[in-house]
Amino acid sequence: SGEKINFVGLNNLIKENLDNYQPVNLMITSTSMPDDARFISIAERESFFTKKSVPSQLSYEKLFMFMVMNYSLPGIPSIFYGDEFGQIGEKGVDSKRDMKFHKALSKSEIHLKSRISILNKIRSTYTSLSIGDLMILREGLDYSAWLKSYFNEHTLILFNLGDKEKEINISFPFPVSSLTSLLDESHINLDNADMLRVIIPPYTSRIYLIE
Repeated sequence: SGEKINFVGLNNLIKENLDNYQPVNLMITSTSMPDDARFISIAERESFFTKKSVPSQLSYEKLFMFMVMNYSLPGIPSIFYGDEFGQIGEKGVDSKRDMKFHKALSKSEIHLKSRISILNKIRSTYTSLSIGDLMILREGLDYSAWLKSYFNEHTLILFNLGDKEKEINISFPFPVSSLTSLLDESHINLDNADMLRVIIPPYTSRIYLIE
């Protein structure tokens, strides 16, 4: 959520947890905890060192990336009420503000909520996300590429939490003919290659189905 990003350290922590709990488990992975500051408020504060009442678009993108990460790992993702649209709040009572319903949401909140709805469908449709094996294909301090595999189903998850676009080469352990985005249905043809050169815009996360 902050400025000092370290995907290498985070990936190591995730792999350590997978060794402890295994790819198939019923551990709850919650987006927030009662009485803790909301994720989007932490992101806003650490990015801009201010407590604004309306988060920036960058903070919404960070929250969405956190959701993509949560939905791409084993366990049972649990959304603390309001995180699906970016509820703000600091520690204590302020973290449990009254629920805002659809008519009261801003455009940014509605947009985030619609993307979280898509994530819900993706998570329930593609088993590789929930119980597939995890392979780290590429990583840096502010970006990472995950491969999730369950038998013949493979998904590629990309994260760029940097402020500049990333052009990276990703080597697959098998030939790939095409990739279809599960978030916007864009398509990439590889013609049975095992190497992908991809550009990831800043503050962007993507999920591709590999064929």
